[in-house]
Amino acid sequence: MIKKIHINDSDEATFVCPNCDKTKTVDVSKYINVNSRTQVKSTCRCGCSWTSILERRKRYRMAVNIPCICNHMGARGSSESIPMRIADLSSNGLKIKPIKNGTIKTTDYFIDDPIIVDFHLEDNDKTHLKKTAYAKNISENHIGAQFDGSKHGDHIIGFYILGQVR
Repeated sequence: MIKKIHINDSDEATFVCPNCDKTKTVDVSKYINVNSRTQVKSTCRCGCSWTSILERRKRYRMAVNIPCICNHMGARGSSESIPMRIADLSSNGLKIKPIKNGTIKTTDYFIDDPIIVDFHLEDNDKTHLKKTAYAKNISENHIGAQFDGSKHGDHIIGFYILGQVR
């Protein structure tokens, strides 16, 4: 399994040996502006070798399968509530997909269209969130959207994700 390694604010990544748990922090600034997926091969002093993927996102993104209702505010002033599911989530955005591998009518969505996403986190309290997001990436299979005012991220979602990855 290839593990994602996040790049910190100093353009460094910390690699952890899957065999002995030794760590090494390396300057990876030369990979920051590379537009393609970057795989890095590492070898530990214990002899173990592995491959990692450098993750450039500023916020951790977690794969989920959370049902939601999306209220799309169309360009023509129309509003439509559509059951969908959240495929991945971060403190500043999400990827939504149609239910049951359907397709999205991409002609109905435009970049920066507001979408109100209504969902419950899969935590003990089933925390209810209703957030406005703006479409940033549209395909027939998904919409990538950024939360309104996500400059610093949503703390509730951030704490939820941190609790899930531990």
